[in-house]
Amino acid sequence: MDINATKLLVAITQADDADRLADELVAKGFRLTRLKTHGGFLRRENAAALIATTEDRLPAALAIIRQTCRARTVTWVPPFPDGIGGIGPAPMEIEVGGAVVFTIPIEGVELLGGDVAESLARTRAAGGAQ
Repeated sequence: MDINATKLLVAITQADDADRLADELVAKGFRLTRLKTHGGFLRRENAAALIATTEDRLPAALAIIRQTCRARTVTWVPPFPDGIGGIGPAPMEIEVGGAVVFTIPIEGVELLGGDVAESLARTRAAGGAQ
């Protein structure tokens, strides 16, 4: 975690894009926490990535998200209405993918816990920012 972070990005992506997004962000020096989420009108699994960063690195993080989380077309079969017999709704082509990104200002960071907090405090005292 960057203890000098000023922005928190919450990127909600398709589950299919989450591993590649995490790999790309880590390769460029970002750290993130990934959460499995579920929702949207398709009721499919998706993922939320929490990315703490500084103002100057914000454009780079957003560029990685744009490049990694691209829209694509899939065939979706609407759910069959309960209690109704007969032929169900016809499948349809829909666009999925991309990302929804919220940028939230960080007002402060508190490191709670022994080993992690002490390690980061030593790094900060030595002039590092991780």
